[in-house]
Amino acid sequence: NSKLSWPADIYLEGSVQHRGWFQSSLLASVGTRGASPYKTVLTHGFVVDGSGKKMSKSLGNVFAPQEIIKENGAKIVRWWVSAEDYRDDIRISKEIIGRLTEAYRKIRNTARFLLGNLYDFDGNDYSSHLLEIDRWAMSRLQTLTAKITSAFFMNHISAPFFSTCFVIASRTESFLTNSPQLSHLISVIGTPHALCLDMHQSGLLETMLYILSLPHLGIQL
Repeated sequence: NSKLSWPADIYLEGSVQHRGWFQSSLLASVGTRGASPYKTVLTHGFVVDGSGKKMSKSLGNVFAPQEIIKENGAKIVRWWVSAEDYRDDIRISKEIIGRLTEAYRKIRNTARFLLGNLYDFDGNDYSSHLLEIDRWAMSRLQTLTAKITSAFFMNHISAPFFSTCFVIASRTESFLTNSPQLSHLISVIGTPHALCLDMHQSGLLETMLYILSLPHLGIQL
């Protein structure tokens, strides 16, 4: 196809292709053109059961995505995909889905709590009025954002999942526990109390616009 660039930017296939397509195309290209047919190779693993065994109907260990969607919703399937390291074989079982569902609920509830406390936020900059615990929370958020951004650029898709879960589970507990008492105290003295997340929201919107512009049909790829 004359419209496709050569060499290819990337070859994407399963680990079995290291002795298949990756190797055969490399040998043929080097022999005929004196150069590699691709700039880089990205290898992914295969979906296996909770014990790491290959799925087979005869073994009865097949776990269909439709079953997860029917019971937990498509969001949990997306959550599962984002939680797994594609470079290794990807495990799936009812126990794994159960743990992911619990993690999803914890993050969702945390987000609902934080957003609920911004119902009367007027959009003004109150950074000079932030308490020490607010500055600590924003510092943690900035660290998390930097880590997630770096992971995406390195194609480490599962790293943001674990970083987010770790922060929600171990870093926000003390902040959320103290927030009701702090909010009550601040309402008494009349000082505005809110976190401004505009720069993070802008970064999220920029990322979403980029994703939405990507081709999503097999024929386009």
